[in-house]
Amino acid sequence: QEDNGPAAFSTSDTVDAEVVKNFLNTYWFPYLNGPVISKEGVNPYGIGYAYLYLNGQSINVGIGTSYSAGRVYFTTNDGLGYFIRMMDWDVEYDDDGNVVSETPKYSARQSVYIDVNGVNAPNTLGKDVFRFVVNFDDSVVRPLGYDRTESEINSNCKLSGTGDYCAAKLINDGWQMKKDYPW
Repeated sequence: QEDNGPAAFSTSDTVDAEVVKNFLNTYWFPYLNGPVISKEGVNPYGIGYAYLYLNGQSINVGIGTSYSAGRVYFTTNDGLGYFIRMMDWDVEYDDDGNVVSETPKYSARQSVYIDVNGVNAPNTLGKDVFRFVVNFDDSVVRPLGYDRTESEINSNCKLSGTGDYCAAKLINDGWQMKKDYPW
Protein backbone atom coordinates (compact mmCIF):
# COMPACT_ATOMS: atom_id res chain seq x y z
CA GLN A 1 0.00 0.00 0.00
CA GLU A 2 2.99 2.27 0.53
CA ASP A 3 3.76 2.03 -3.20
CA ASN A 4 0.26 1.59 -4.63
CA GLY A 5 -2.17 3.29 -2.26
CA PRO A 6 -5.03 1.65 -0.36
CA ALA A 7 -6.41 -1.68 -1.54
CA ALA A 8 -8.92 -1.09 -4.33
CA PHE A 9 -11.91 -3.08 -3.13
CA SER A 10 -14.65 -2.75 -0.57
CA THR A 11 -15.35 -5.47 1.99
CA SER A 12 -19.03 -5.17 1.05
CA ASP A 13 -18.31 -6.13 -2.56
CA THR A 14 -18.87 -9.62 -3.93
CA VAL A 15 -15.63 -11.24 -5.02
CA ASP A 16 -14.81 -10.70 -8.70
CA ALA A 17 -12.06 -12.68 -10.46
CA GLU A 18 -10.59 -9.70 -12.33
CA VAL A 19 -10.46 -7.56 -9.19
CA VAL A 20 -8.69 -10.40 -7.36
CA LYS A 21 -6.13 -10.84 -10.16
CA ASN A 22 -5.49 -7.10 -10.29
CA PHE A 23 -5.12 -6.91 -6.51
CA LEU A 24 -2.62 -9.79 -6.40
CA ASN A 25 -0.66 -8.41 -9.37
CA THR A 26 -0.48 -5.01 -7.66
CA TYR A 27 -0.06 -5.74 -3.94
CA TRP A 28 1.55 -9.21 -3.76
CA PHE A 29 3.35 -10.63 -6.76
CA PRO A 30 5.74 -7.74 -7.56
CA TYR A 31 7.20 -8.07 -4.04
CA LEU A 32 7.91 -11.81 -4.10
CA ASN A 33 10.74 -13.95 -5.42
CA GLY A 34 9.46 -15.32 -8.75
CA PRO A 35 5.93 -16.41 -7.81
CA VAL A 36 4.57 -19.35 -9.78
CA ILE A 37 0.78 -19.43 -9.51
CA SER A 38 -0.92 -22.81 -9.51
CA LYS A 39 -3.41 -23.47 -12.29
CA GLU A 40 -6.90 -22.37 -11.44
CA GLY A 41 -9.05 -25.18 -10.10
CA VAL A 42 -6.07 -27.47 -9.39
CA ASN A 43 -5.17 -28.46 -5.83
CA PRO A 44 -1.35 -28.34 -5.84
CA TYR A 45 -1.23 -30.98 -3.10
CA GLY A 46 -3.27 -33.54 -5.02
CA ILE A 47 -6.90 -34.52 -5.22
CA GLY A 48 -8.76 -34.29 -1.92
CA TYR A 49 -5.71 -33.21 0.05
CA ALA A 50 -5.94 -30.56 2.74
CA TYR A 51 -3.57 -29.15 5.30
CA LEU A 52 -3.63 -30.92 8.64
CA TYR A 53 -4.02 -29.60 12.15
CA LEU A 54 -1.50 -30.75 14.77
CA ASN A 55 -4.16 -33.07 16.18
CA GLY A 56 -4.29 -34.87 12.79
CA GLN A 57 -7.63 -33.52 11.58
CA SER A 58 -7.93 -32.12 8.06
CA ILE A 59 -8.47 -28.41 7.64
CA ASN A 60 -11.69 -27.76 5.77
CA VAL A 61 -10.37 -25.24 3.27
CA GLY A 62 -10.21 -25.51 -0.50
CA ILE A 63 -6.52 -25.09 -1.26
CA GLY A 64 -5.70 -23.88 -4.72
CA THR A 65 -6.25 -20.98 -7.03
CA SER A 66 -9.77 -19.77 -7.67
CA TYR A 67 -9.81 -16.08 -8.48
CA SER A 68 -13.62 -15.97 -8.39
CA ALA A 69 -13.49 -17.29 -4.81
CA GLY A 70 -10.75 -14.86 -3.78
CA ARG A 71 -7.96 -17.36 -3.21
CA VAL A 72 -4.63 -18.21 -4.76
CA TYR A 73 -1.85 -20.72 -4.23
CA PHE A 74 1.66 -20.00 -5.46
CA THR A 75 5.26 -20.92 -4.82
CA THR A 76 8.36 -18.77 -4.89
CA ASN A 77 11.90 -19.55 -6.07
CA ASP A 78 12.99 -20.28 -2.51
CA GLY A 79 10.56 -23.23 -2.29
CA LEU A 80 7.96 -21.61 -0.05
CA GLY A 81 4.29 -22.27 -0.77
CA TYR A 82 1.71 -19.56 -0.10
CA PHE A 83 -2.04 -19.92 0.09
CA ILE A 84 -3.93 -16.63 0.37
CA ARG A 85 -7.62 -16.28 1.11
CA MET A 86 -8.71 -12.71 0.60
CA MET A 87 -12.37 -13.28 1.29
CA ASP A 88 -14.86 -14.29 3.96
CA TRP A 89 -18.20 -15.95 3.43
CA ASP A 90 -21.31 -13.83 3.93
CA VAL A 91 -23.74 -16.53 5.05
CA GLU A 92 -27.51 -15.99 5.19
CA TYR A 93 -29.64 -18.32 7.34
CA ASP A 94 -33.38 -18.95 7.44
CA ASP A 95 -35.41 -18.90 10.67
CA ASP A 96 -34.58 -22.57 11.30
CA GLY A 97 -30.82 -21.97 11.06
CA ASN A 98 -30.45 -23.52 7.59
CA VAL A 99 -28.05 -21.90 5.15
CA VAL A 100 -29.98 -20.01 2.48
CA SER A 101 -27.03 -18.50 0.63
CA GLU A 102 -23.26 -18.14 0.84
CA THR A 103 -21.57 -15.25 -0.94
CA PRO A 104 -17.82 -14.62 -0.94
CA LYS A 105 -17.06 -11.04 0.16
CA TYR A 106 -13.68 -9.36 0.34
CA SER A 107 -12.01 -9.17 3.71
CA ALA A 108 -9.59 -6.52 4.96
CA ARG A 109 -8.00 -9.34 6.99
CA GLN A 110 -6.53 -11.81 4.55
CA SER A 111 -5.56 -15.25 5.77
CA VAL A 112 -2.13 -16.40 4.58
CA TYR A 113 -0.84 -19.96 4.99
CA ILE A 114 2.91 -20.31 4.45
CA ASP A 115 4.23 -23.81 3.81
CA VAL A 116 7.99 -23.63 4.39
CA ASN A 117 8.73 -26.66 2.21
CA GLY A 118 6.08 -26.28 -0.47
CA VAL A 119 3.90 -29.30 -1.19
CA ASN A 120 6.27 -31.71 0.61
CA ALA A 121 5.01 -33.51 3.72
CA PRO A 122 3.98 -33.16 6.49
CA ASN A 123 1.82 -30.12 5.47
CA THR A 124 0.77 -29.66 9.08
CA LEU A 125 0.09 -26.43 10.95
CA GLY A 126 2.83 -25.78 13.48
CA LYS A 127 5.28 -28.09 11.73
CA ASP A 128 5.78 -26.78 8.21
CA VAL A 129 2.65 -24.65 7.69
CA PHE A 130 2.12 -21.40 9.57
CA ARG A 131 -0.82 -18.99 9.48
CA PHE A 132 -0.63 -15.23 9.31
CA VAL A 133 -3.14 -12.41 8.97
CA VAL A 134 -2.53 -9.48 6.65
CA ASN A 135 -4.68 -6.56 7.71
CA PHE A 136 -4.96 -3.96 4.95
CA ASP A 137 -6.85 -1.56 7.21
CA ASP A 138 -3.75 -0.98 9.35
CA SER A 139 -1.06 -2.30 6.94
CA VAL A 140 0.22 -4.95 9.34
CA VAL A 141 1.12 -8.64 9.01
CA ARG A 142 0.73 -10.68 12.19
CA PRO A 143 0.72 -14.36 13.10
CA LEU A 144 -2.74 -15.79 13.64
CA GLY A 145 -3.40 -15.68 17.38
CA TYR A 146 -1.26 -12.58 17.95
CA ASP A 147 -4.11 -11.08 19.98
CA ARG A 148 -4.56 -14.15 22.21
CA THR A 149 -3.18 -14.67 25.69
CA GLU A 150 -0.03 -16.70 26.21
CA SER A 151 -2.17 -19.43 27.77
CA GLU A 152 -4.48 -19.55 24.72
CA ILE A 153 -1.51 -19.65 22.35
CA ASN A 154 0.15 -22.46 24.31
CA SER A 155 -3.12 -24.41 24.50
CA ASN A 156 -3.54 -24.16 20.72
CA CYS A 157 0.08 -24.92 19.84
CA LYS A 158 0.33 -28.42 21.27
CA LEU A 159 -0.25 -31.88 19.80
CA SER A 160 -3.88 -31.98 20.91
CA GLY A 161 -4.48 -28.46 19.49
CA THR A 162 -4.86 -27.22 15.96
CA GLY A 163 -1.50 -25.47 15.60
CA ASP A 164 -3.13 -22.30 14.24
CA TYR A 165 -1.21 -20.17 16.75
CA CYS A 166 2.21 -21.82 16.47
CA ALA A 167 3.65 -18.90 14.46
CA ALA A 168 2.55 -16.59 17.30
CA LYS A 169 4.21 -18.93 19.80
CA LEU A 170 7.48 -18.99 17.84
CA ILE A 171 7.53 -15.20 17.55
CA ASN A 172 6.69 -14.75 21.25
CA ASP A 173 9.53 -17.16 22.09
CA GLY A 174 12.08 -15.15 20.08
CA TRP A 175 11.89 -17.44 17.01
CA GLN A 176 13.00 -20.45 19.06
CA MET A 177 11.38 -23.85 19.50
CA LYS A 178 11.54 -23.99 23.27
CA LYS A 179 10.95 -27.07 25.41
CA ASP A 180 7.18 -26.54 25.44
CA TYR A 181 6.94 -26.61 21.63
CA PRO A 182 4.88 -29.65 20.54
CA TRP A 183 7.84 -31.95 19.77
